[in-house]
Amino acid sequence: MNTVAILELLIRLGDDHTPASACIALQHEVRDETGRLRLSPDFSDLAALEGHINALQDELDSIRMQARRVFQAAD
Repeated sequence: MNTVAILELLIRLGDDHTPASACIALQHEVRDETGRLRLSPDFSDLAALEGHINALQDELDSIRMQARRVFQAAD
């Protein structure tokens, strides 16, 4: 399984006055020579790029499940 691990879920637990909140953040910042944020290295073939995209999607799916648990617990 490809593991990308560039994203994370940041959670702020709620209290009596403030609801719980969450956001998706980059774990680290990688910029190219023009200053753009990069989510991947350069790929020279489609299969490698597709594998990285699939790993990113898996990571987002995992973050979605974590967020569901947080927000369901807050209800």
